[in-house]
Amino acid sequence: MTTLTNSRAKRYMPTFVVPSAARGSALDLAFKRVIDIVLAAVGVAVLTPLWLVVALLIRISDHGPAFFKQTRVGKNGQPFTMYKFRTMRVDAEQVKASLEAANRADAGAGNSVMFKMRDDPRVTRVGRVLRKTSIDELPQL
Repeated sequence: MTTLTNSRAKRYMPTFVVPSAARGSALDLAFKRVIDIVLAAVGVAVLTPLWLVVALLIRISDHGPAFFKQTRVGKNGQPFTMYKFRTMRVDAEQVKASLEAANRADAGAGNSVMFKMRDDPRVTRVGRVLRKTSIDELPQL
């Protein structure tokens, strides 16, 4: 069996080119935008009761803000603020340093660059359910 070099492999790679006529006219793009806005509004209306229940559960279980916000880098290097339902204790960042040291000790010689614990004690009971069901990601919509 022979292997293809990079240049030969690229020649056989399937490509998909959208003809300029199929990209849509200004009217098509405007119609698509209206549909996107209407569907987003319906989605928000349907999900708002769930968001309120989740926010209330977070506030009751761990007296802190319901939302976690963080600045991330997006398209073209532009920073944006990402919102999620809070799944960790309010003091999670302060506790992280001591947990990182314990995590490295457990890892032994194969220390990982990334800090991720299997059963992170900073995650709240409500937070575990939110993470399992990915409901904590809903505010990003």
